[in-house]
Amino acid sequence: MSEPAPAPLDPAEAPKLDVLALPSYTAILFGLIALVVLGSAFASLLPGSQLWWPPVVLGLTLLTLRDYLRRPALWMRRMGLAPGDAAIAGGRAEEAQALGQAIQRIQGELVDLAGEHPAPLLTVSPQRLAIHAFGTARQRYVGIGAQPARRLAHRLQSHNEPTRRASRAVLAHELAHFLNGDLWMVGLSYSLLKMMVLVMLANLWVSMALSVFIIEVSPEVLQPAFWQGLAQFVADTLPGLPPPDLSWVVPALRQENPAVFERLADPSTGLSAWEPFFVFLVSVHLPFVVSGAVLFGLYWRRLLRVRELYADARAAALVGDARAVPHALALEALIHLTPKPPDPSQRLRRRLGEWSRRLALQPHFALHPRAATRTQCLEQPQQVFGSWRSMAVSVGLAVVLLDLVLRGALTAGYIYQPGAHLTFAAAFLAFSLWLLPQHCLGQRCDRHLGRRVVGMVLLFTAIKLAPYVLDLAAALLVQATDPVGWGRALDLWIYGLVGASGEVLPPLMGVEVTWSDLIRWHILAPMAYFASFMPPVLLASLWLDAFLKRRTLTWYRLAAQVRWAWAGITAVVLGVLLLAAIPVGNRLYFPWVYTSWSTVSVVSLGASAAAVVLSGLGFRAADRRWGGRCGCGETVPGPFTLGRTCPRCHQRLHEWLIASY
Repeated sequence: MSEPAPAPLDPAEAPKLDVLALPSYTAILFGLIALVVLGSAFASLLPGSQLWWPPVVLGLTLLTLRDYLRRPALWMRRMGLAPGDAAIAGGRAEEAQALGQAIQRIQGELVDLAGEHPAPLLTVSPQRLAIHAFGTARQRYVGIGAQPARRLAHRLQSHNEPTRRASRAVLAHELAHFLNGDLWMVGLSYSLLKMMVLVMLANLWVSMALSVFIIEVSPEVLQPAFWQGLAQFVADTLPGLPPPDLSWVVPALRQENPAVFERLADPSTGLSAWEPFFVFLVSVHLPFVVSGAVLFGLYWRRLLRVRELYADARAAALVGDARAVPHALALEALIHLTPKPPDPSQRLRRRLGEWSRRLALQPHFALHPRAATRTQCLEQPQQVFGSWRSMAVSVGLAVVLLDLVLRGALTAGYIYQPGAHLTFAAAFLAFSLWLLPQHCLGQRCDRHLGRRVVGMVLLFTAIKLAPYVLDLAAALLVQATDPVGWGRALDLWIYGLVGASGEVLPPLMGVEVTWSDLIRWHILAPMAYFASFMPPVLLASLWLDAFLKRRTLTWYRLAAQVRWAWAGITAVVLGVLLLAAIPVGNRLYFPWVYTSWSTVSVVSLGASAAAVVLSGLGFRAADRRWGGRCGCGETVPGPFTLGRTCPRCHQRLHEWLIASY
């Protein structure tokens, strides 16, 4: 007979969940940004790719790191920030003395709040600058204007206890950005997006400029006399050396693409005849620019908003009072309430703000969360992770953007497609992390959580299917209008991928591939795969992951080390999902592609089966040893509930999950 479950705690007396002890939502958003930006770059490492990966991978990563490491110095120069000693120099002696005392007071409070962690360096600007944290993982700075610094230091010495505590919360909030480790996520994601957009725009400009140059000079460049004259010019420039043999260049260019060679060699071919080529150049770069704009406008701004919620939680823990944080927000606004200089774009910004408010879009593009949201997340910290709808939309849109980049004309012809592995992995990891705070609440979790998980998976599936629905609608429109004409247009796009050109090209659509085959292979089969196979597999994986993690929450003797068990459970379930479930689904839904079991697939299935057996035996042994037992050795029956105490030693179980504010 099983023991009765403990009665739930009164919500007014129930402790709060410490979200700082769990994987952060900012890490999920950063992972989604990196998935889109680096997904296409690292896909060049897959077997079968026709791109030389070192320039792609190293170029993107090194440029990103260079921009990330240079940003603090650039920001200090731009805002006129300087360390405290340098900021005091200059100006009248009385002002310098007052500023020096303020800097010393604020820096001392930062050191006191940081404790055993390294405190950031306070930098001051003569401008009316609000307090903010910036830097990298190792360069830590807090910037503030001189006048706000004096105001803040004055309130730190106030005789009013709430004002003094709120002033410390202002500093604790900025310090929390370093303790939470979200500054490097924000900086790296910004540099990643910046480099992706800039590199694509620069590549587009260079490609069009070089193309115009080649087209303009092509009749002369493609003549043997041009290369003979160039060889003679090199010989005259470097006397004593024999003239180089360049007679092989023209035959090599002709052999590379005879149709394009003949077209370029024709003097009567003008620039207007190459307009479709320039349209092609724009279209191949467009997916990267669109993806970067969406990630900048939605994901990166949301990352900024979520990090503020985590900083509020850390600030409340540092000062030991959650009520001081809302007071600190009002105090910070009062400290920096100064007239702003005229801005020429102020009218445009005001109109854009009015439009966004009318369309209820402003919360999605804001850089800071609303005050009501911050207060609510302090009262119920698990709400930092947002709703199940926002999670499904975030993951689904990221997967669609990755498909847009990988299926673009610039990558589809050169990079081997990774298939459904990234889709399954992104969805499972993000959804399992979103569910983790609910598991840690125990019996206090939402009773409708199961319905929300099903809705989250179904909404994600609908977003994933949306591009295929559009493709199907376009294909049906083609069938109903002019399949021959549309087939020629699709042939031109396919030949553009491989660089073929010419007046007469052999038809592909309708000859090599029929429209019915295209619809069945590239639209209906993927739709059936993601509509009927992906949802049950994801739900089963999430259920297994949740069941095992909830069971490990009764391993009270492990305390915070139970997080290693969570990581192991997620790794095993994800490995089985990628190495066993997806290969079986590929074989069932795409038999014309996977005609037989490859050696890699057989080894993957065997490794997955062995991992399941060994992990199951290990989990069973660990559960017998630690399950339902407190650190004092007392048996604690029933499931875990946040705030529950041991009946023998009266210590709170998993106290590390309880917030200190």
